[in-house]
Amino acid sequence: MLACTVLGVFGLGCGGDKAAAPATMKPIQFCTPLVTYNCVTATCSDGRQECLSDGRTYSKCLCDVGGGQSGAGALGDGGVLPGSADAGGSTDASTDASAVQDKADAATPKEICGNGKDDDGDGNTDCADSDCDTLTCVPLAPTGFAGPVALYEGSAAPPDCKAEFAAKAFAAGANPDGADATCSTCECTPQSSACASFLNFTTSATSGCGGTVCTTSVNGSCLEISPPCVAGLSTASLGTALPAAAGSCTPSSQSPSKSAAAFGTHVVACTLAAPQRGGCHKDELCTPPAPKSFADTLCVWKAGSASCPAAYSDKHVYYRKLVDTRTCSACSCGGPDCAYSWQVFADSDTSCAAPIVTLTREDQCVQVNPTGGKLRVAAAISGTGACAPSGGTVTGAVSGGDPVTVCCLP
Repeated sequence: MLACTVLGVFGLGCGGDKAAAPATMKPIQFCTPLVTYNCVTATCSDGRQECLSDGRTYSKCLCDVGGGQSGAGALGDGGVLPGSADAGGSTDASTDASAVQDKADAATPKEICGNGKDDDGDGNTDCADSDCDTLTCVPLAPTGFAGPVALYEGSAAPPDCKAEFAAKAFAAGANPDGADATCSTCECTPQSSACASFLNFTTSATSGCGGTVCTTSVNGSCLEISPPCVAGLSTASLGTALPAAAGSCTPSSQSPSKSAAAFGTHVVACTLAAPQRGGCHKDELCTPPAPKSFADTLCVWKAGSASCPAAYSDKHVYYRKLVDTRTCSACSCGGPDCAYSWQVFADSDTSCAAPIVTLTREDQCVQVNPTGGKLRVAAAISGTGACAPSGGTVTGAVSGGDPVTVCCLP
């Protein structure tokens, strides 16, 4: 408590009790707001009063009796406490001071954090103002990057973007997953087919088995053939082919099934709806804390694969699309399980002991030298005719597509 520096003959100090003040006294014109001063009146010499917020006005002088007890005749101005009025009851000085403080607080401007203005007039804006201790200066997004953003990453569905981070930058995911496709069983229809009952030899006077072709069907060994199209020729072409009636099998269609593909990790990035630089360097932004359940640090991002800048060195790669290539290979049928063999001999080799050439598949063409327009050939056919199904192999996988690089503050 501060004592007033001027006291009158009747004991009046500070704002005093004007009714008891001598006409020659002048009240102090300036005081320190909310400071308590000693005062005196005609009825007490140990009173106290408050300097109000305008620095020129005082509360009424309050006289205490008996260790803080107030009583009639002990109060300045007819025994009415400041703030109590005539309606009854009494108020001590601390209550009056609290009321004065509330008025002063209401009249003092408050800093509105994040609006880019010095609202309380203390010369500090947003991030530079101690009233905004939740705000932080972070580096601007480097060239080619966007942000900064608040980042959510988790197995649960991502929350909505809200509050200061109300704008969604992108949604993505990581750890793409999907079980392999399930393939249907491949089958052949019919399951077996009879092997060809004969083989065809085609002879031609033209190289490469072209031109006019003579066809001779053979099912036996060491048979002499005299195709008319090579009569009188010393050099001719001979080809082999299965007959059109040779057995075959038809494979079943493949019908793969697969489970739904999904990202194991969900990601959403939320950006500032109204970025501010108040209280930060020219290459920084003043940012609020990330929303609850988001990562503590802010990040910048760029579409595609990229290296992270030094200021945002914590790199993550996410994907904005799921790529599903899971399927099964087509069914096919081997066979039928038949073996075919063709042999060509000189016409003079009547026992077919020394084959000139042996052919083991159809659609082959070789040069031969007929003797007197004749050749000797042999054909062998074996096998069960069974058709072996194949195919239905699992292929492909679930992967991420349309990547985005996210770089966070370390």
